[in-house]
Amino acid sequence: MEKLDHKIYKRAKKEEADACAWVFSTTETFEKYYYKHPVLTEKEVRIRITYTGICQSDIHTAKDMWGETTHPLCPGHEVIGVIEKTGSNANKYKIGDKVMVGPFRTACFKCALCLKGKTNLCT
Repeated sequence: MEKLDHKIYKRAKKEEADACAWVFSTTETFEKYYYKHPVLTEKEVRIRITYTGICQSDIHTAKDMWGETTHPLCPGHEVIGVIEKTGSNANKYKIGDKVMVGPFRTACFKCALCLKGKTNLCT
């Protein structure tokens, strides 16, 4: 079975990867996912994650118990980390700042999931 890539975080060979994460590649398979960092936009920051938790809603989502889950999926939506890179216009934070990220990073508000009110499932 061919392994799927995430839309933003493209799979890479271990020796060529910038980072790795644990992902549900299917509803039953939890594995390491090596990937390349995407290019930052001018307003984005890159965070080196130091801590995250996995709650029951992450498991429900990963196992497609609520429907319309896109795999691969990296559970853990409350994140603590350190800023390691900033876009050219991301002036609120600087490299080395410790940060916490809540459950939602972004949503496009245009895709089928967003239009159904499921912004939490937007890729």
